[in-house]
Amino acid sequence: MKPVYLCFCGINSFSEQAEVRFESLLQYGIFGIFGDTGSGKSTILDCIAFALYGGVSRSRAGSIADIINFRCNSAYVYFEFDIVFEGERRRFRVERTLKRKNAAQTLVVYEKTGDKFLAAATGVREGNALIERIIGLEQKDFEKCIALPQGEFAQFVKAQRSDRLKLISRLFDLEQYGERLVKLVNARCTADRQKLEVSEARLEPYRDVTEESVRLRKDAIALAEKEEAVGTGRTDGSGS
Repeated sequence: MKPVYLCFCGINSFSEQAEVRFESLLQYGIFGIFGDTGSGKSTILDCIAFALYGGVSRSRAGSIADIINFRCNSAYVYFEFDIVFEGERRRFRVERTLKRKNAAQTLVVYEKTGDKFLAAATGVREGNALIERIIGLEQKDFEKCIALPQGEFAQFVKAQRSDRLKLISRLFDLEQYGERLVKLVNARCTADRQKLEVSEARLEPYRDVTEESVRLRKDAIALAEKEEAVGTGRTDGSGS
C-alpha cells in the first residue's frame, strides 16, 4: 500500500484540519516523521488505522469516541492510497466520520476511475468488508507489520513462531504454499487411506495365504492332475 493523501480533523490533539500530502514526500523514495513527544506523530498512523478499520489500538479504554478532541463533537479522516488489488494498481479513497454521540460512524469507499472518484461501497459494514479485501489484512495484522504502535515492535519479534509465520503467509499471499497445500495433502492422504482400507477388506479372505500354502496347493493340484491322467490312461487301455 502506498499512501497518497491524508486529511483529518478532531482526532486526538488536532482540533483543526490537518493534511499530509505523501506524494510530495515520496518523490525522494523515503521519508521520516519527526517531532517531540506528544507532537502528533503517532496520530498520523492512528488516523490511517481509523480510516481503514474504524478503530485505533491506542484509544483509551471505553468507546472509540474517546479519540475525538475534547473541543469537537465529531471527527473525520479522508485517506487516499494506491495498492495492487486484483492484479492491477488501483487508487482508493476512504472517508470515515465519527460522532461523539453514540460513537456513530459513517463510511464511504471510493475508487478512482479516470479523473473521478466513484463510490465503491457505502455504509460501515459494506465498506469495512471491501477495505479488508483490498488491504488483505485484518487490523491486528496491519498494525503488526504496517503500522506498529509505539513500543510494540519487540512484542511482534517475541511472538510465537507459528503466529509470525501465519502473519507473513497472509501478508505475502503464501497460503497456497502453506495452509492450502497442507489441506490438499491431507485430503489426498485421507482419500488414499480410504482406498487402502477397501483393498485390505477385499484381501481379508486371503489373509492366511502364504507362499508355503500356495506351494503345497500347487503340488496337490499337480499330483491330482497326474493321478487323473494315469487313471484315464488305464480306462482307455482296458477298453481297447
